Amino acid sequence: EQHRPRAVLVYLLMENADRSLHLDLALSLRCLAKFFWHYPVVIFHSNSSSPAELRWLSSAVPEHLKISFEEVSVGFPSEMMDYPGGPDAFLKPPLCMLDDQYWWLSDRSCGCRCPAWRPQCWPVNWMHAAHFFTAGMFRTKTFQQG
Repeated sequence: EQHRPRAVLVYLLMENADRSLHLDLALSLRCLAKFFWHYPVVIFHSNSSSPAELRWLSSAVPEHLKISFEEVSVGFPSEMMDYPGGPDAFLKPPLCMLDDQYWWLSDRSCGCRCPAWRPQCWPVNWMHAAHFFTAGMFRTKTFQQG
């Protein structure tokens, strides 16, 4: 009897301006296939990945690794998008301040005092990914339909 995996490994492929993330992901998947081949893999991707890149990625991993793809939208939550003036107005000072410097308009990063032992700025890509993994991933077709 074949048992159903109790986990799924998930990747988010987005913001691929240098067209190199597919290569890094292929390497990661090849390593994953050596030790965790029995877990299914889902690659969520934004529309910044071309169909040709996704076909290449699919062909670049060992055949015994079961991977599936789903296109998703990543972005700010509606509370920020619907805010008068959008994200720029929502993230105005005193938000996105770190060491008395406002980072949002210049670097599209948001200052944060977390963790307290290492204050840092979070880039917009990180914010989008964090929102997807905490609020959006479980609403995808993959998770809704099993």
